Parts: sequence; structure tokens; C-alpha cells
Amino acid sequence: MNVWFTSDPHWGHEFVAKDRGFANAADHDEWLRGIYADHFRDEDTIWWLGDLTVRMSPKAAVAACIDTNPVAKHHLVFGNHDAGHPMHRHAYRVYDDYADFDSVQPFARRRGPHRSDILLSHFPYAGDHTETERYPQWRLPDLGAPLIHGHTHSTEQVSYTPNGTLQIHVGVDAWKTPVNLDEVLTIIREKSL
Repeated sequence: MNVWFTSDPHWGHEFVAKDRGFANAADHDEWLRGIYADHFRDEDTIWWLGDLTVRMSPKAAVAACIDTNPVAKHHLVFGNHDAGHPMHRHAYRVYDDYADFDSVQPFARRRGPHRSDILLSHFPYAGDHTETERYPQWRLPDLGAPLIHGHTHSTEQVSYTPNGTLQIHVGVDAWKTPVNLDEVLTIIREKSL
């Protein structure tokens, strides 16, 4: 059994598809399906760290993740483009649309090396793909735990906060593939300050 992390697939999103070099969202989505099919096995667990799509219904976004990737467990950490994120005024209306996930939450915690905590969030502690960091009220406070995140659309896989805390960006733009838990743990062991 493998545990995987990924974020920002942006299923059906024309702008992101073109930004990633595809002619259209259909070609981009087919590429995503191929990547995930090459990595995920029936007994695996996948953590989707947000921004499944833009302007696609929650049910369609869930189907894109779950129906095309038959792994044992799917967990979702909401991103700013996911209608179920509590930042959205009407999130409660669509929350049940995410029921096919094994869990949904705004952030999560996993065990790291030496029984330490690793936090999971769509948002990094620090950094964004815009000049001003957006959504500060939805970001976790930087109290020193390594963070696995998405959101930035950067090609940078590893960064540090102004406090020196390790951040691992598992977005499609950074890795082009899902990131395995073992690889994350290796990065934490090697890169933690």
C-alpha cells in the first residue's frame, strides 16, 4: 500500500490547461488521468490537497478524482476553488456532494519521522502565486511543523518560511506526478533545518 499526495489538478479548467501547455481542458484532463493511472493502485491512499476544479460542480469534481482513480481511500483537503471549503458562504449546501471521499476537511495532520507532526493544507504557511499572499485567514499558523501543501502553482517543490519551517509543495505544477509519502519523509529528514 502506498500513500500519495497531490494538489491542484484543476480538472476541466481551460486557463490552467493552457498555462500547462495543453490545447484545451480535455487534453489536459486526459494527461491527468494517465499520470494518476500510472501511479495509483487499488490498495493505495491518495490525499488530494485541494483545487480539484474550477466551475465544475462538486459532484463532477468528485467523480473526476474517484471514478477515474479506483484506490482504497481518497481524502480531500479543500482548496480555495473547492465549493465545500468553509471560506465559501454556501459551502454547507454542497458539503454532502463530497460524501464519496473517505474524509473531507480544511486541513489535516499525519505522523512524520520520530513521531513528529506533518501538517497538510491546501495553503502554504507563506507564499503564493500572486504578489500579495491571499487568504491569510485560512492559512495555518507557522508553529514549526513541516507542511505539505498546494496552491502556489510554482515549480518549486521545497521552500522555507521566514521562520525556517519546511514547506513541501505537492502540486501538479511542481512534480507533474503524485508524490509518495516515502519521498515526503525523505525530504523532511534531509531538509529540515
